[in-house]
Amino acid sequence: MAVFGRSRELDVEALVAELQAKQNQLVREIEDLEAGGGGGGGRFWLGLLAGAALGAGALYLLDPEKGEERRLNLLGAAGAFGGGADDMAARDQQVNERVEGQLFSDASVPRGQININTVDGVVYVRGTATSQEQIAEIERRIKGIEGSTR
Repeated sequence: MAVFGRSRELDVEALVAELQAKQNQLVREIEDLEAGGGGGGGRFWLGLLAGAALGAGALYLLDPEKGEERRLNLLGAAGAFGGGADDMAARDQQVNERVEGQLFSDASVPRGQININTVDGVVYVRGTATSQEQIAEIERRIKGIEGSTR
């Protein structure tokens, strides 16, 4: 039986036979996969497992809440393998000295009550201050020091 459409003739019987042949081929491939035959089933599962691992890793590193911290930790760990840990520690020490030097040059900042620490390029300030305004002023000064913000 012939069907006409869009200026060309379709042979429906040939089309049905072609679809039946493809269906039979797919059924055979599924049976091979279920039987563990050589139809590439192992590669399929390995690819599926690798894709799932890559997806989970991407979600872990791109998490909106903790992703940036995780990426920085990963970069720090990668730098440690390449011998970059000493370089990172030296840079942290330089930043720490610069922040302490500029912050404590002002007599109004309580030197003995504040501890400055730099780890992986991030400056941590701990201690006590006399008021919320003093805390805000210390934070503003530290953010104004070159190399101290991240």
